[in-house]
Amino acid sequence: MAEVRFKNGLETRQDLLTQEIDVNRERIRLIQSETTQSIRLIAVFKALGGAGQQPVDLTEEPLRPWG
Repeated sequence: MAEVRFKNGLETRQDLLTQEIDVNRERIRLIQSETTQSIRLIAVFKALGGAGQQPVDLTEEPLRPWG
């Protein structure tokens, strides 16, 4: 939106850059929040005993005839 206003001469380059900085700051806050949420979810998972389990091989073995 700010870029369109800049191209139409309604905003200065400084205004455009300031708004882009603000948008990027909000993106960083969102990423930090999502990271914190993931870390807390992992902590809950570990607290419930989900850590230290051996990985399970989910690949299917080919069928073999009996005998």
